[in-house]
Amino acid sequence: MVGALSLAVDSNGFTAQLNSNKLVNNARLSVAILGFGLETPVRAGENRGEQLEHEFVVLGFVSYQGNGRWQGTLPEAPLREEATRLGIAAWVSGSDAQRPLQAAGGWLN
Repeated sequence: MVGALSLAVDSNGFTAQLNSNKLVNNARLSVAILGFGLETPVRAGENRGEQLEHEFVVLGFVSYQGNGRWQGTLPEAPLREEATRLGIAAWVSGSDAQRPLQAAGGWLN
């Protein structure tokens, strides 16, 4: 494990910190707002009239460069009012890699 990622969210945005004993230069923090309980009506085909249910839908995404501390605004999430519940996922990766080094997440009010 690289360290512990903490994430705090409030009405103004978020703060995140990677507490690590290893030096993390130019790390990238990615933040996604997730929607749960979304439904899409099927308008054509053999399933016309049915409702498709969706969970863990990425409604908004943003990423920030930093050295273990980040502060920013949450991404725009156009369908957030249609979701029955919202979540957040955040993960840290190296500046030149997509593989997550550490992740955190939870429910949003």
